[in-house]
Amino acid sequence: PIGIIGTVQDITERRRAELMLREAEAKYRALVEQMPAVTYMDAADDASTNLYTSPQIQEMLGFAPQEWTTDAELFTKRLHPDDRERVLDEHRRTNATSEPFGMEYRLIARDGRVVWVRDEAVVVRDESGRPQFWQGVMLDVTERKRAEEAVRQNEDRFRSLVQNASDIVTILDVDGTIRYDSPAIERVLGYEQAERVGKPASEYIHPEDVEQAKASFAQALELRGVRPPLEFRIRHRDGSWRYVEVTRTNLLDDPAVRGI
Repeated sequence: PIGIIGTVQDITERRRAELMLREAEAKYRALVEQMPAVTYMDAADDASTNLYTSPQIQEMLGFAPQEWTTDAELFTKRLHPDDRERVLDEHRRTNATSEPFGMEYRLIARDGRVVWVRDEAVVVRDESGRPQFWQGVMLDVTERKRAEEAVRQNEDRFRSLVQNASDIVTILDVDGTIRYDSPAIERVLGYEQAERVGKPASEYIHPEDVEQAKASFAQALELRGVRPPLEFRIRHRDGSWRYVEVTRTNLLDDPAVRGI
């Protein structure tokens, strides 16, 4: 050997591009791993094959991301028994059609907790339109579902109280039109529950008591809260007159009632 022949290439742009790529990857990884939701990627031809799950899955369900990637049955096993079939059916359907997936369902955490999630995913395609993978986000909506269930239970409770109360509960619009009568209307005054709806309440009040009742109603419109009891006569369905004691409560500001 009498020497060495070498070449030198300027790779500044390539190194700059690699650096920018690493910085972008680090930025988006930090974004994905800090957002308050689990992000994931599944195989395009089989949504049960997990390619990536973000670290938030550990906090949400107590499983490491690698467990979701290596155990193809883990997702199915952690589905709540009451939700399993409908979720898997939707997985199969959207996997066949490539339509977006979106459902709310329950998962069982490692410690036995029931976690409600909102799961949404779409198929990511390449430039030629071929499916590459499913990309999804899973959000913990347990607290919202608990709040909704509490509201539903309260509604059921109060509906039962109103439906079974011995007193009549009537809701009037601001013009005095009857918007609702509770079932007690049939037992006390003989009318079917929906029979008086849409008619003026004054139509059922004794002519001698109408002015007093209207003045009391006008006062109730102006003053919020419960007004003192008032007695007047209301016509029974059989034509007779019955003395009733009426307590008026202004609930115009209550979005659930918006009436007297």
